[in-house]
Amino acid sequence: GLGNPGREYEETRHNLGFMVLDELHHYYKFPPYKKKFQALISQSVISEHKVMLAKPQTFMNNSGQSVSEIVNFYKIFPENIFIFHDELDLPAGKVRIQMNAGAAGHNGIKSIHQHVGKNLWRVRIGINHPGSQNQVHNHVLSNFQKSEKWCDALIKKIVMDISLLCSPLKEGNISKFINKLN
Repeated sequence: GLGNPGREYEETRHNLGFMVLDELHHYYKFPPYKKKFQALISQSVISEHKVMLAKPQTFMNNSGQSVSEIVNFYKIFPENIFIFHDELDLPAGKVRIQMNAGAAGHNGIKSIHQHVGKNLWRVRIGINHPGSQNQVHNHVLSNFQKSEKWCDALIKKIVMDISLLCSPLKEGNISKFINKLN
């Protein structure tokens, strides 16, 4: 999950990836996070698959440093990685999953591509574009408003259907996951 460390960023749009992981962590009763590889990590099992949750603590723009350390230590194939992150270019609450896609200006993804490559899954969660490039920084670092009820509901749906991503290559699981969310 991508985000920025620190209380001041906890509820911001840019921390949507962290929010998803925290809900997975809570719902599936993962053990407490441990600081390792410039990240907070926790491991458990979901639907008979070993799963590691990782929240890089390097700040968004350097996420690849942490992800690279984890990938190299555990010898994880990039195609077994799902990166949950906010996406300006999607309507609020829409989800898309892609592999081998460009970063589309997302600095956290750019960093991961530089350190790990593009052969991984991106779970892009729409937060809307503010309309002007000059407003992007403030938009992604602003908190979700109480009126944006889609956020909590979507995170809960992701958590409930996450087992489909534990076996992504099983016929149609990615499509099933997206269809349930959208």
